[in-house]
Amino acid sequence: MILKGKVRLGFSLTELMLALLLTLIISSGLVATFRSIRSTTADSARTNSITTSLKSLSNQMRYDFLNAGKGLSDLSIYNVQYEFVPAFENEVNNGKFMYGVTDHIVDANGDSNITLQWFDYEVNRGMGSITPTFLFSFDDPNNSNPLTGGTIHSNNTGALDAVQEGDIFLVYNIQPMLTSNTSQYLRDEPTKPAPWNNANLQPDNGVGNNAVLVQVTNAGGRVAPADSSLQHSVPLTFGLVDGGVFTNNYPGGGLRRDMNGAAVITNAPALTLANLSVNGTGAITEPHFLARKLGNSSNFHRVTYYVETAPDGTRTLMREHNSDAPEVIATNINRFEVELGFDVNPATAPVNVLLADQNGSVSAVTSDPDAFWLASADAYPGSAEDYHVFTGRHAIAARVSFSLETQTETASLGAARRLERGFEQQFRINSFLPMPYM
Repeated sequence: MILKGKVRLGFSLTELMLALLLTLIISSGLVATFRSIRSTTADSARTNSITTSLKSLSNQMRYDFLNAGKGLSDLSIYNVQYEFVPAFENEVNNGKFMYGVTDHIVDANGDSNITLQWFDYEVNRGMGSITPTFLFSFDDPNNSNPLTGGTIHSNNTGALDAVQEGDIFLVYNIQPMLTSNTSQYLRDEPTKPAPWNNANLQPDNGVGNNAVLVQVTNAGGRVAPADSSLQHSVPLTFGLVDGGVFTNNYPGGGLRRDMNGAAVITNAPALTLANLSVNGTGAITEPHFLARKLGNSSNFHRVTYYVETAPDGTRTLMREHNSDAPEVIATNINRFEVELGFDVNPATAPVNVLLADQNGSVSAVTSDPDAFWLASADAYPGSAEDYHVFTGRHAIAARVSFSLETQTETASLGAARRLERGFEQQFRINSFLPMPYM
């Protein structure tokens, strides 16, 4: 400070320069602090966003795999044939059987592509069942492919009256259920074949224990019986439904009706409780054809997970449900790999699987050195069709490796970088197969 006599007139240039320097140092420190706080906050937000995305993906996949594994639980012995309506799913079905886990491949970029499917299916016995079962008679006793129609019979008039256009039915012969008793499939008989490979159920080496999925195009009015010995009935027509899922024409050959003298019921003469071999409790004791209502198009779900790569290289995990528009599950994907764990050694052909082969080696979703894991059909030693059967019948766990990164670079730790997070998680497929106990 400049003094005149003993009076201070101001600051010296040196003092001003020192003051300005201190101000700049303090300001720079504050700016750096605020910048660090802002960067940390941004990083934290991006981390939270990634964590939320990973958690959402984990929850969604757990839900999908769990549902896909439930299947038609009490009818697991059947090989269910289906054919999609082209407008629903443009694929070559080739007489495929209906499995919960299917189409597990790796694309050209090394990402997994997996498809799961299931019905909202719940077995509720009694008159209030949401999946009621009816006796089924054929309109044409000599033709079941395409299965153009038939008549359902029951004294459950409420269930009959509720049948309408768009309902999905599973038509099957009850004989395999009668043949495959509990003692036949106990694990203490390891040399027994898996139920779907049992020669007793397909005596001429054909698929005798098959069933077909059809969708109702027209349900006639309920016809009351002439007397109390007869059942109420409703005529049905099957085919293509507007907005439907399944057609009634099967590349695999349709419904078999020549198994061990199984009765092919036609609509004449009139059905009586006596000639249907119904016992005193209402249970059917001899082979006949049945039709089980599974719901309608909204009760069927087909979900595909795949990675879509944009022209700019951005990779997005997509989830496609039925014919709905694909939904974005996560963006900026680095890795999406799905391995399926099996209870049977992949070297065993599906048609040769015995009960002893079903050792449940990956039943506990943990790291298991004896578990069998496959990343795709390319790693399977057999044919592509065998792999489809193999995954459908024996996949009981899924191991998913997944990672994604932030869309913008972060500046943490003094260097620009993209924040990456990922997980490796195993999902239990609560599979109804294998089913050694019938």
